[in-house]
Amino acid sequence: MKRLLIIISALLVILMVALSAVADETMDELEQAYRSQREGKFDAAIDSYSRLLKGRALTTGQRAVVYLLRGESYKDKGECDRAIRDFDRAMKLKFDYAQAYFFRGVCLEKVGRLDEAVKDLAKAVELNPDRELYAAQLARVRTVLEKQELDKPKTDDKPSEPKPKETKVDTPETVGHETQPAVPKPASP
Repeated sequence: MKRLLIIISALLVILMVALSAVADETMDELEQAYRSQREGKFDAAIDSYSRLLKGRALTTGQRAVVYLLRGESYKDKGECDRAIRDFDRAMKLKFDYAQAYFFRGVCLEKVGRLDEAVKDLAKAVELNPDRELYAAQLARVRTVLEKQELDKPKTDDKPSEPKPKETKVDTPETVGHETQPAVPKPASP
């Protein structure tokens, strides 16, 4: 958790530097959103990030960061589906966005989509191999996925023996009754 806060703090610093040319009110809104997020006031943070995204003052890269931060707020609020959508948007704006792949992978794991989570976390590691947190999360999710695979009931690979073919045998005893299994006649001596 501490590392996530460090990552988010670093993202905020990056965004603040990138926003240096943007009006003071935009910076104030961003600072308020981030402060709300840190304090666990996720609805307030989401509202502030949404206002920033509706404005026209952000560059494409800045929008990607704001989508990432709003997605983080949704994730922390427990709304992983919405968070995943925001991480998707961030990646569309910045296709090599390691943090977005990482956080989307975390959310995908939370909603039980482990195969997809592994792919996203692997992409985050590929894009930023020095980030130990990414590699550790990937290893953990792979372990969970492997355990699930081992816990699945095994099916017998042998083909099952065919069931006796059911045919209708019209004899005085069976006329008008349900289908009976065919019984082979004993061979005559």
